[in-house]
Amino acid sequence: MKNLIRVVAAAALLTPSLAFAQIDNTGSAGWSLFWGQISSNAGAWTTATNIGPSIPGEWTDNTAAANWIGANSSGSVGGSGDNVRRYRYLFTYTFGAAAPSTQYTFNLGWDNYMVGAFLGGTADASAANWLSGGTSLAFTPGLPTPDTFGFCGRAGSLNNANMEPCVYPTSLTFAASAGQTLTFVMEGDGQTDGLFLQSIGGSQVVPEPSTYALMAAGLAGLAAVARRRKQQG
Repeated sequence: MKNLIRVVAAAALLTPSLAFAQIDNTGSAGWSLFWGQISSNAGAWTTATNIGPSIPGEWTDNTAAANWIGANSSGSVGGSGDNVRRYRYLFTYTFGAAAPSTQYTFNLGWDNYMVGAFLGGTADASAANWLSGGTSLAFTPGLPTPDTFGFCGRAGSLNNANMEPCVYPTSLTFAASAGQTLTFVMEGDGQTDGLFLQSIGGSQVVPEPSTYALMAAGLAGLAAVARRRKQQG
């Protein structure tokens, strides 16, 4: 009986799930922020606050479903807008449900510098990038070079009708467990620093052939155990 339970459990674990988690847009529930001055090597948790449009022409990419978020309602915490890396921001989203490996596609905007995206980890101002234990994720397609994006994909430019949108389409692929976090690490000069994420959707990654082979082996083992038990009975 114990062998039967083990085989059933193995088969269940190998069976792909059809559900996938949702990354809620910035400006909605689930987002938090750890931030502070890089030079003092000290950060603190705060509410991820919706930004604007508090400064005409800058935060105009807000939508009904997604907003820029920052340390306060203007995104400005002290600085001259000179692209100097004075502050570090850890914008963190916490998943409410588990999911298999999924490619999440979204429009992303940031000001000034995107350091990277990380799955899991704990905010720690003494660690590299102020994040301890996180796994680095790769953007697909990769982000523009240099990584200073600002409002409109042009360093130092503000958004207006004659400039391109302030967001960049990209995606991340990962598997998330309930309660796990996704963190975007950014650095800014302290003037209108913020993050914008508008989810487009997600597509479940097709399992590798080896995964199906393992699942088939597990099911075959289940059938064999059932036959033996029937013969013994």
